[in-house]
Amino acid sequence: ILQIHTRGMPLEPDYDKRNVLRVLRELRKRETFDKDKLDSIMEKVENVRDESEIKAILKEESDIYKEVRVRLIDLMLEELAERTHGFVGADLAALAREAAMVVLRRLITEGKINPEEEKIPREVLQELKVTKNDFYEALKMIEPSALREVLIEVPNVRWDDIGGLESVKQELKEAVEWPLKYPKAFQRLGITPPKGILLYGPPGTGKTLLAKAVANESEANFIGIRGPEVLSKWVGESEKRVREIFRKARQAA
Repeated sequence: ILQIHTRGMPLEPDYDKRNVLRVLRELRKRETFDKDKLDSIMEKVENVRDESEIKAILKEESDIYKEVRVRLIDLMLEELAERTHGFVGADLAALAREAAMVVLRRLITEGKINPEEEKIPREVLQELKVTKNDFYEALKMIEPSALREVLIEVPNVRWDDIGGLESVKQELKEAVEWPLKYPKAFQRLGITPPKGILLYGPPGTGKTLLAKAVANESEANFIGIRGPEVLSKWVGESEKRVREIFRKARQAA
């Protein structure tokens, strides 16, 4: 779906050495291009660090460069797809539009575009590129439709911010973070991750902090619920609210 909504956009991937080498190895297995040329390019790429140098090396062979660029864009969109839990088609369309607006705002700030002029100069349009970082900036402003009626917190807590509780942190990593980050490995090994985790204990022992950390490290949505929001004096109302919370959580999963 993200590919559909970004079709026609001037996307520019990151020429990260690890991803470039990965794509080149895939091309070598497919035997579409000359292996000697691919080996030569891989050797050059391994000896440089700067992304602009890697891009220049790839451009020496235009056919290979075009194929690598297309595959790198696919990898970028796959990575973004993993960050858009709970997004429906309309949300992804809004995300693509906002990413383009991030680029335009940056060009206006740099003085390359005059907002008072009706047309954007052709040379500026040719340089206009939407990168992964632009999408990440847009993600700060676009939220999933399923979560708009729910209070969303963006946790900034990491594992290193929590002192002690090493065994609990390790269990949460194995039960929540790893299945979300490495689903193919779990599938290959035939491991079924837990369906849910219950943290219990007296107040002030770090339960909420642990939940925020695991949500942040797993790049998952975090919905904070407090007791008074659920409890009701009316029979069946509390249960109804709990069901509604889990329904919205499933939509945003």
